[in-house]
Amino acid sequence: MRGRYVRSIISDRVISDALASHFVGLRYRNPPGGAMACLNSKIARCTLSLREAGVTRTFTSVNRAAFEILCEENDPRVAAIGGLWARPKAYQA
Repeated sequence: MRGRYVRSIISDRVISDALASHFVGLRYRNPPGGAMACLNSKIARCTLSLREAGVTRTFTSVNRAAFEILCEENDPRVAAIGGLWARPKAYQA
């Protein structure tokens, strides 16, 4: 599969990634001030490895995992997905 990936290694047991084009970037206002970016994909891949009694079992979900990254608006991953989604003026409060 070609394309730029956004990846998060949550631990040595959980790896989630998705093509950058499979994300939408949303802006969230931070109540104390400023804003954060939430990068969201509903069609990510996730690999989970569980070890019990010396046996490791690995589970993989392709194009079915939800994946969110909360980060600062100037985080390089925001640019990697093409920036934040701009809410149409008709929907702005």
